[in-house]
Amino acid sequence: MAAGVEVRPGPPRRVLYVLLDLGLGGAERQFLEIARRLDRRRFLPEVATIQAGGGLEGEYRSSGVPLHCFPRAWRWDPLPILRLARLVRRRGYAVVHTVLYLPNIYGTVAARLGGVSRCVASERATVTPDRASWGRVHLAVERLVLLGSRRITANCEAVRRYLLWKGHPARKIRVIYNGVDCAAPPGADRPEGPPRVGMFARFVPQKDQASLIGAFALLARVGVEARLVLRGVGPGRPAARDLARGLGVEARVEFPDGRPTTRADLASLDVAVLSSHAEGCSNFILEAMAAGLPVVASDVGGNRELVEHGVTGLLVPRRSPRRLAGALRRVLEDPEEGRRMGCAGRRRVQERFSMASAVAAHETLLEEVLAWR
Repeated sequence: MAAGVEVRPGPPRRVLYVLLDLGLGGAERQFLEIARRLDRRRFLPEVATIQAGGGLEGEYRSSGVPLHCFPRAWRWDPLPILRLARLVRRRGYAVVHTVLYLPNIYGTVAARLGGVSRCVASERATVTPDRASWGRVHLAVERLVLLGSRRITANCEAVRRYLLWKGHPARKIRVIYNGVDCAAPPGADRPEGPPRVGMFARFVPQKDQASLIGAFALLARVGVEARLVLRGVGPGRPAARDLARGLGVEARVEFPDGRPTTRADLASLDVAVLSSHAEGCSNFILEAMAAGLPVVASDVGGNRELVEHGVTGLLVPRRSPRRLAGALRRVLEDPEEGRRMGCAGRRRVQERFSMASAVAAHETLLEEVLAWR
């Protein structure tokens, strides 16, 4: 418990987390773990979404966390706000914590309409909005609505700076890094054959699988034997397949299904890679480090805060297939260095990015917000 924050006596308080959906993204996975692990003697978490379904719906339901869904008919459909407001008033939440842009808008407005003033918003990436046309409107709407939030959480220092750039006051921002479960030892069960490089991420422009496929084509040209595993869902998956085919590396690239990542999936890899051109605190990087894998990542967003260059992995400029290929080649051709990096990465996660520390930080935040009159 942070200094100066007193634990409130009495019955547990209801907390509502508002998400876009229950998809396979990092935010959805992280808040599933937060909701599962909050101290039930103090907090009773529930989850609401403004979009139906998602690959994690089964896990959310099996966790015992109550779920509420108010799907939108179109992007700015106001009806879910009214339904959320009725839920807030009926259930008597002490705190409403919203996650990412649209839920921040919908959830914060609904909370105030429902009579809840203790609101927390969250930003989790550094995707710079378009300053022209709708980009300016979105920024203005966000700044106006989040005046009603007591705190805004960022999952790394890079996202904190991004929030400042967007015009949010520094006094409201709290950095709470993502956490990962480090209890189980890293696995070592990988298939026979060439080294395996893996990236588990959504197929969206931000993740930039195209640069990674291009880097793999460069490795193939110089005779580096390896396989690439691209696990994920998203609209860009067919285009990634087409690119691998067009560059002549289709036989070297695997596209397994997009189910939630398991430790066995990570144990099948030799190197983890993340080629994003914008990022917050990457769950995939943390999970890979916890599994003892060396990480090659683009030097964007919070990646530098997780990966210590030359110690736990390598950082390269974004959108640079040539530099990415060079870093991968270095690790693939020196497995001993890769093992050293993987061990160092696991120690770093255990010391700084455990799930227990993330949950404790969220509990401290809730106590801080509840202490306000």
